[in-house]
Amino acid sequence: MKKLFKKVYIEITNSCNLNCSFCSPVKKRTRFMSKAEFEHILKEVAPKTDCIYLHVKGEPLLHPNLIEFLNLASKYHLKVNITTNGTLFPALVDKLSNNQALHKINFSLHCEQNNPNYLLNIFKNVEKTFFR
Repeated sequence: MKKLFKKVYIEITNSCNLNCSFCSPVKKRTRFMSKAEFEHILKEVAPKTDCIYLHVKGEPLLHPNLIEFLNLASKYHLKVNITTNGTLFPALVDKLSNNQALHKINFSLHCEQNNPNYLLNIFKNVEKTFFR
């Protein structure tokens, strides 16, 4: 049966570790979605879509329960796409690359960084992980 939505975006945190000029400032208090909230949302969206995107405003790799969230998505047979600024990718690469729910990782490469090697580091980590 065809699902109602091609994809559903879920903001698991509105917190970010960067302060890029293209993102509007967060005016409400920053927070991380609880596991109970996330599972409630999954129960609601699973009949309506096959794919969720973990990105709206915040940096999803900051969430301390990210791997558990991916495992919950797998339980509900949902594919997960993540959009990240890439700065936290090296610390999570092993856990992310082996997770069955993770369908795609998008790297936002237009973040402003004071680090001149920002893009080079992201490319090196992606190459090291996925093109061994």
